[in-house]
Amino acid sequence: MKKISPLPVIINIARDRLFLCTHTLTDPVVFPFTPTMISDLEIKDKNELDAKLGEFMQKTQIKPSPLVIILAEHIYFHKDFPKVAPPAEEETQKFIDSVPFSNVSSKLFHTPDGYRLVVINRDIYEIFEQVFDRLGFQLHSVVPGFVLGAINAPAEFSAQTCRIIYKKLDFLSDNSFTTPFTNAGDLHRKEQVFIQKYKISLAIISSAFIIFSAVMAYITLFRPQAIPRKKALPAASVLSVPSPVPATPTPTASPSAQALGQITVQVLNGSGVAGLAASVEAQLKLAGFTTVRTGNAPLINSGPSYMVLRPDLPPAVKALLTSVVQKVFPSLSVRENVDTLYDVILTTGKVNP
Repeated sequence: MKKISPLPVIINIARDRLFLCTHTLTDPVVFPFTPTMISDLEIKDKNELDAKLGEFMQKTQIKPSPLVIILAEHIYFHKDFPKVAPPAEEETQKFIDSVPFSNVSSKLFHTPDGYRLVVINRDIYEIFEQVFDRLGFQLHSVVPGFVLGAINAPAEFSAQTCRIIYKKLDFLSDNSFTTPFTNAGDLHRKEQVFIQKYKISLAIISSAFIIFSAVMAYITLFRPQAIPRKKALPAASVLSVPSPVPATPTPTASPSAQALGQITVQVLNGSGVAGLAASVEAQLKLAGFTTVRTGNAPLINSGPSYMVLRPDLPPAVKALLTSVVQKVFPSLSVRENVDTLYDVILTTGKVNP
């Protein structure tokens, strides 16, 4: 996946509210719509929406970054075509004309069951794009919510949804309304396209490999084997039996640099000691964790530091993390939680003297 810097802000537009998450927020924040702003999927008061949303973004103090817009499933129209080939233009245009909006955008998606035509009220996302553009955000992608099912993201928008989206940004870009329909944008795996295109060549290569394997097996099994002759020992020779060498226990494999580089870590300074998060960040990077971000948390000087881990982290990674952090915080407490934006979240507490 191509790295995007800085990481995008993700917004989910629902019928009556907007959810927003970033890599620094533990949970999505909510911006509610009033009936005078948006009603029945139409913009009622563009100026009010522009002003209120602008105030909301200024309060969050989120810096400008790329913008990913997710459209909830109940705010767009769709029609499925269970066909092997894409539907005719007349079929798709007939459905597009039936959508009760004057300014629409549409896109055809290839799904495991055929094709899905999605039509949206273009004004819905353009107004949000304009507000965020005015604040310095640049559009990365606009994606209908059903696409998230292809990356196993939860249907209900949550911190877990955002965490998965950050790992699949290229996929969202391929399936954006701003990207023309191509095989690269299919919800089918690209491998299926490759196999269909080169199936004859692949069959020839596969057959040649089977024949080669059979020949090599025949040669190995039936070629004559030379029988080694035993050398006679001189009469005065004495066989020396070496002492047994104790077996060396196999060490536990350490995580690779590549594996550590894929672990996302957030360090939140809740100690009140300036620069502590940066100091811990330096220790983690020396240990091989390169994706580390820092921030501040409410002061927790009365309690120990604690670390929240994703349950599916490899045991070797968990052990390395704990050993590095406990050098700074010996009384560190560790727990696991599946619903986090980061693989690891460390919140620093009181520093032991």
